[in-house]
Amino acid sequence: MHPSPAYRSPSAADDLAFVRQRAFGILCLARDAEVLTAHVPFVLDDDGLTAGFHLARSNPILTVLTEPHAALLSVQGPDGYVSPTAYGLPAQVPTWNYVAVNLRGRLQRLPDAALPGHLADLAALLEASRAPVPPWTLDDLPDARREALQRGIVPVRLTIDAVESTWKLGQGKPPAAIRGAADAVDAGPWGAERADLARRMRALAGTGEEGG
Repeated sequence: MHPSPAYRSPSAADDLAFVRQRAFGILCLARDAEVLTAHVPFVLDDDGLTAGFHLARSNPILTVLTEPHAALLSVQGPDGYVSPTAYGLPAQVPTWNYVAVNLRGRLQRLPDAALPGHLADLAALLEASRAPVPPWTLDDLPDARREALQRGIVPVRLTIDAVESTWKLGQGKPPAAIRGAADAVDAGPWGAERADLARRMRALAGTGEEGG
């Protein structure tokens, strides 16, 4: 992701709302000459200053967390291929539209005592989407099973220093061209959550925006 000014999000609040709604990302950090990654569900705090998650106790990322360590949490949204023919304009080129937000900051291991609270918060966040179905909670597990599972994971926290985003939706094109591209994305085979991406592109076209 290259955070071009032309593709910045409408606001920092929109970035954080997007991250909070997704609640899943790729954690990346360096250890000597290698890059370590992990796919993690997370909870963003109310102020958007920290993201809390957990790692398996065997995860090599924990070997570098003897002290806070620079890290990036990349949160991917909908994406899709846009053919040059979709715009109805001459002299166009292929591209890929997408939404993504990167959180940069300092990653630290938390005391094991912080784990139950983190797991309760994460479960509450994710289970809320199933309402009105009664939510699952940690108390639904037998004590021995819950304790055994918790022994295998470690709580960690990313303190966020910077938020970088790209909302590449066709900025710079006339509204009619954006709508044509949205229709093609919606119907095409390439990408993920294409209907959501197309919806966001149509919303951009509805503003009459032609610039970044």
